[in-house]
Amino acid sequence: MEIDSVTKMIDLQGEQFPVVDFGAGPAVLLLHGFPDSRWLWRNQLPALAAAGFRVIAPDLRGFGDAPRPIAVRPYRRPFLLADVLGLLDALGVQRAHLVGHDWGAALTWWLAGAYPKRFDRVVALSVGAPGNPGWNTIAQREKSWYFDFFLKTGIAEAALMADNWQLFGEWSRSQGDHERHPARPCAVHRDHAAARELHQRRSREGPGHRTTGHRDLRPDRAVCRLRLQ
Repeated sequence: MEIDSVTKMIDLQGEQFPVVDFGAGPAVLLLHGFPDSRWLWRNQLPALAAAGFRVIAPDLRGFGDAPRPIAVRPYRRPFLLADVLGLLDALGVQRAHLVGHDWGAALTWWLAGAYPKRFDRVVALSVGAPGNPGWNTIAQREKSWYFDFFLKTGIAEAALMADNWQLFGEWSRSQGDHERHPARPCAVHRDHAAARELHQRRSREGPGHRTTGHRDLRPDRAVCRLRLQ
């Protein structure tokens, strides 16, 4: 199905969030992971709608076409939870079934724990409940290496952009939000210039300014370059 045809823009305190709103019936809220967007749920949308549900799938802050603040503070938990609840309120949804994958699953646990009256059923994919002993295993720490890597100001950006984004392409396995633009022409010089400008701006701001938004690095075009070469 064409995602954009069922996407609407929701204004939350002056910020515009794209949200898929499709079907009729009990609401199902789908929260994507990293490095994805609402497009992740393209195959589930028609199936859930056909099963009699109203499917709601937003781009979360820092991802896809959602707002991408440079400062760290807007990415803290209270802001992220407020985004999701604000979107439901704007759509007139008082209760919903909640489904989250990866980063969206982490939000799912927080939302369900803090606002149980807003959600009927909860499904978390790929991320266990907070406090689960599995988080403290060596195997999980090895898989979560990039958590610390992304906090290294300047180092992460430089490594991800090196050799025409080779590390990012290998690490993401060419998956993620950029899959929705597999044939889009790639403006190599323009994108590298934008990435350099972002890196320089963050360097001026100091090590305290980090975001969790993968779209700051424009990987959709970066991996497109990898595929076309």
